[in-house]
Order: sequence, then structure tokens, then C-alpha cells
Amino acid sequence: MRLSSEWESLADDAAKIVYGCVCLAAASEAPIKSSIAFRAIAPYDAHEVFARFAGPMRGLITWFDVEWLRPRHRVIAEATVRHCMTSSEIFDISLRLSGALAPYVSRNAIMNRTPEARLARRLMDADGIVVPKLRHQAEEWFALLERNWGWNSRYWEQRALVALKERRYNRALIMRNKQLA
Repeated sequence: MRLSSEWESLADDAAKIVYGCVCLAAASEAPIKSSIAFRAIAPYDAHEVFARFAGPMRGLITWFDVEWLRPRHRVIAEATVRHCMTSSEIFDISLRLSGALAPYVSRNAIMNRTPEARLARRLMDADGIVVPKLRHQAEEWFALLERNWGWNSRYWEQRALVALKERRYNRALIMRNKQLA
């Protein structure tokens, strides 16, 4: 499959992380700021990665409205996430993306439905594109997000839903109670 070979041809982790973030955002039907994608690759050098996407990898990502990134097509992004990225890659890249998004999302951003708040919401959705692909690693993923997202009631709601789906009823109740706190 052409998309798999494209994904595998990405030369290094930094390029895969940036392209993976852009694909996850597009598959979640939300735009992503270049600053967030480049923040997700820390400690890699964003200038080097930017040069690759401006040069030999130009066909994978396009810029729009100066600061936003998107893949060449949303359907390609969804197929890349669903069929090319391993669950381990989704785990790592979505964790980095969620961490990079955290400074951009506040209670006010959620109320104003900013693109960053919408993306964070869709990334953590128990029925979205990320969590179902993680399967049994979803609880570990949510635990690693707690440091940045523990203040958010939606985070606790989605974490409780994951526990409920795994028939861990006591755990789901604990998560629900944290959501209400």
C-alpha cells in the first residue's frame, strides 16, 4: 500500500511525529497550529523538520492561513492513522500531541470552542480515533495525560468510559467521582 510505504519512508522520529500529529488532528476533524506540531517534537530541532516538509516532503503537509498545517487530504490522514500507524506509534504521538496542546487549552478556550480545545476533546474521546486503537493501553495513556489534563472534567468522563467499557466498574465509579469533584 502506498500510504504504508510513505509512512515507513519518513526518515526519522521527528518527521514521523510531526506528520503523525497532523494526521491525528485531521482524522479528528480539527486543524493544528504549526507551533503545536513543532512543540510535540521537542527536543528535536523544529527548523530541521520544517526544512524537510518545505523541501523533499512537501507533498505530505500543506500550510494554510499562515500558521495552520494539514495533510494533503483528510481521508489520507484517516487511512494513515487507521492502517499505517501502529498502536505504539499512536500511543506515543498522541501523548506528545496532547502534551503540546495542554498550554493552549483552558476553561475559557473550551467555552469559546477554540480549535485547540476541539482537538483535545476529540483526541480523548473514548469512541474517537485514538482511544479505540490503544485498546488495553488506553488506561495507561490516560494516566500519563493526568498531569496536564487532570483539571478537565471531560478528561475524567472519558477515562471513566474507558474503564466502563473494560467492565472495571469500581474504577469507572472512581473516575466519575473525580469528574464531579
